[in-house]
Amino acid sequence: MVILAACGLVSLASMADEPAKPRCAMQPTVYSMTIPKAGFVWAPGEDSKGECLMKFGSPVEWEKAPAGNMLYVQAEGPGGSGHYWSLVVGVSDVADQPPQRGLCLVPSTVGWRTLGRYPTWFAWLKDADGDGQAEFIEWSGFGLHEDASLSEIGLVGWVYRLKAPDQFELDLPLSRRLAKMLADEYADQPPESTSRRRPRTDRVAGGLLRKFAEDGCRIVKNAGKK
Repeated sequence: MVILAACGLVSLASMADEPAKPRCAMQPTVYSMTIPKAGFVWAPGEDSKGECLMKFGSPVEWEKAPAGNMLYVQAEGPGGSGHYWSLVVGVSDVADQPPQRGLCLVPSTVGWRTLGRYPTWFAWLKDADGDGQAEFIEWSGFGLHEDASLSEIGLVGWVYRLKAPDQFELDLPLSRRLAKMLADEYADQPPESTSRRRPRTDRVAGGLLRKFAEDGCRIVKNAGKK
């Protein structure tokens, strides 16, 4: 018994000596989003006010994809220096009918600056795991360091799965898979012979994405929108 206890103490001590993972540069705004039973409301973490359902002319055009219930997205953008989008993600409870309920968001894809382009597979609805059911991708940005300027923001996508007819849940494994794809995009950049930036922002962004993809940093719950 004494030997077992000693072994246990050694094991606990070795665990205590292990350094904690650093905080990931990118953090999700929320872990879950509740979809209303009817109508459209602002998603958690959004500061916008007023009616959120955008009018895109007549008739309203929606992109759709199956996800148990049919998922729909309506997007306009990007606009302004922050590359903001006006976005509505809706859920239809009746086949072949546009959604009557959903969430509104104002995401930013300013991170395209460090990537230099949008990936060819960029989408708001994407079957991220190949199971035939689409997930909602909330595209966002993350600073390459604490006082990052707009030209020092990386692009990241958070994958939300429709877990119930009225609930989106963040899927971290799929988000890491998407981060790996983005890290590969950052790595596939042409040489920049005329730039004197050291280190290159695309290399820094790709490295931070790869660290997240490989579970080399930690996600903090309720980190909030920055």
